[in-house]
Amino acid sequence: MAADASDDLKDFLRGAPLFSELSDAEFVQVTDGARAVSLARGDAVFAQGDPARLFYIVAEGWVKVFRTTAAGEEAVIGIFTRRQSFAEIAALARDVYPANAEAVTDARLVAIPTERIVSAISNDPNLALTMLASVCRHVRSLVDEIEQVKGLSGIQRVAEFLIAQSPVQSGACTVRLPYEKTLIASKLGMKAESLSRVFQRLRSFGVVIKRDMAVIDSVEALQGVIDQDRLSGLAARGH
Repeated sequence: MAADASDDLKDFLRGAPLFSELSDAEFVQVTDGARAVSLARGDAVFAQGDPARLFYIVAEGWVKVFRTTAAGEEAVIGIFTRRQSFAEIAALARDVYPANAEAVTDARLVAIPTERIVSAISNDPNLALTMLASVCRHVRSLVDEIEQVKGLSGIQRVAEFLIAQSPVQSGACTVRLPYEKTLIASKLGMKAESLSRVFQRLRSFGVVIKRDMAVIDSVEALQGVIDQDRLSGLAARGH
């Protein structure tokens, strides 16, 4: 770890899934040189085609990874938030970044240089296996998330997203939407117009969207939307 790295940064990295299985000595080796990076909304993290020498873990805020199509449209690959890592495969392969990354809110990231990791792996093949297992678990969790989203109806996806942002587990609350609605729709695998329709439906369940805020009358009622919609789907399939 870099000499100027704070204890908070070390503790944060220790809790990151990618490093959770490492011994103390291995952890020091692979995180040496890690540094915090502060970004304002709209700041670029990296551009497609740049040499991949770093990967990142989100400490605060949200980051989108995207590509621009031949038609000039933006195709969002992923949206990442606290403790989620991105670009590690390209960086560990010492390749180029296959997409762009940009902060969609003010954000704080931890940049991890891969030069020392690759050097440590060359000296200790077991470290490669440990980190590979961590990467595989990370990829599997992303696949599980995609499968879960695909198995939910539109209103379920939005309700779960709002509950995940809620500061309370019961009662009323107000949730600030973390980024613009087009990105929320993309993250939830929906079209923007479909998201707007779901927001209108949720009015009947005590949820009102006001610009970038969601006013929720009852988190329990919102959870009930998820449960009832799930039961309706099971009934329709004859379960």
